[in-house]
Amino acid sequence: MDEIRLKNYRCFKSEQRARIAPLTILVGENSAGKSSFLAMIRALWNLYHNHRVPNFNEEPFDFGTFDNIVFSGYEDKKFSKTFSAGFRIDDGTQISDGHLPIWFDVEFGRRGTAPFPIKLDMKSKEKNLKLTLNSRDGNLAQVFIQTKRGSWKSEDLQDSIKLFEENRLTNLRLIMPELTPISLLQSREISTTAAGDIWGKNGVDYTPVSKKSSTQISDNDWHQVVKLLDVIYMSTSNYYLRKRPSYASSPVRSKPIRIYQSKLFAWDPEGDFAPMYLANLCETGGNEWIKIRDKLKEFGSQSGLFDEISIHSYEKHGGGPFQVEVRRSGGQPKGKNRNLIDMGYGVSQILPVATELLREDPTPLLLLQQPEVHLHPSAQAALGTLLLQTADREQIVIVESHSDHLLNRIRMDLRDRVGDSRPEDVSILYFEDSDAGSMIYSLRIDEQGNMIDAPESYGRFFMDETKRSLNL
Repeated sequence: MDEIRLKNYRCFKSEQRARIAPLTILVGENSAGKSSFLAMIRALWNLYHNHRVPNFNEEPFDFGTFDNIVFSGYEDKKFSKTFSAGFRIDDGTQISDGHLPIWFDVEFGRRGTAPFPIKLDMKSKEKNLKLTLNSRDGNLAQVFIQTKRGSWKSEDLQDSIKLFEENRLTNLRLIMPELTPISLLQSREISTTAAGDIWGKNGVDYTPVSKKSSTQISDNDWHQVVKLLDVIYMSTSNYYLRKRPSYASSPVRSKPIRIYQSKLFAWDPEGDFAPMYLANLCETGGNEWIKIRDKLKEFGSQSGLFDEISIHSYEKHGGGPFQVEVRRSGGQPKGKNRNLIDMGYGVSQILPVATELLREDPTPLLLLQQPEVHLHPSAQAALGTLLLQTADREQIVIVESHSDHLLNRIRMDLRDRVGDSRPEDVSILYFEDSDAGSMIYSLRIDEQGNMIDAPESYGRFFMDETKRSLNL
């Protein structure tokens, strides 16, 4: 996933494009669209990778009905009938003759009061191949295939294939037995249509084809369709992606507890899982616990938050109540272990974030809202270093932040070549509200740590405050 597109969605009216990198930082004033952007990232990810109909009210987001989600004019209150989003993906998925980057776009309409995908477009990088699935009431109504030579549509698949079934998108390869040239041409009548009749929109330039053209899909055309489907199938079936789902955190995380009663846990946006997860690892006593314990210790020391985190179990054989204990030396040779609840609030708030960033089996997509909450500026800066380290892993981390300390540390670490990350591994997205809807600016960081392509409004508040402090 390296580019995202949005249109008619929440506060975004005109189409907005944004570059996604292994580490992407969202900055801008409140209510400029950053949380909406995170929710759409997860929606597209779940639709493409997990075959799930997006739920825009899944925690930690709560966006209401279709009318709350689709863009409406600030004055005329005219609602759009649909909103759309999409992304470009080039994950290097290998097939028999290389890999094929693709565009994946989805148009959302109304189903009852909720948004529902009514059209899926998959296009090759060169835009000379396009596969479209149109849905109607959850059933697959039509499949369109477009190549340079012509376009084909199948009109009788709605009774045999469901695009959405029990809230899961049917595997796209299931349409292949219905569209192979042999079975399709022997058992179904396929009509061809002039390319301009169906595909003339969206600025895609296809060579017009006469309606009298042959209905035969050439071997080369079909090979390209199979190639596209293979890339989609292999990228969505990747074992790494199936191992763990995406994870989105809440901006305000759970309160610490003096004594935890159980080691059973489920992933939750507030971070209740973190103490349970660490206790389970400690109980096993394996290398995974040692690694994450040492990494947490290193981050705690660099941030000045703590020197060590340990688990104190009340039962020798495990499975019972336990405490999370934190040691902070405070300049002494050996500090005292204290209960997590007796430490500053920043420690308990950063623990779920640090645990998720440092674990050995990272989620492929991590969405963080204001991870710097309750942290001292020096700890916010240390968190910037930790986030940059994640850019070295097979993981996309997207962070909404209001911390200049965090962002400045990332810039300086890139300038000073701390770690293996390079400027191209980081994308800064600046969100700005306007009368015509929110705008997204994709900023870059150069080798000297400078911000590139920033609009005049970026950083204006901080410059004005600096001038005022200097009495200028």
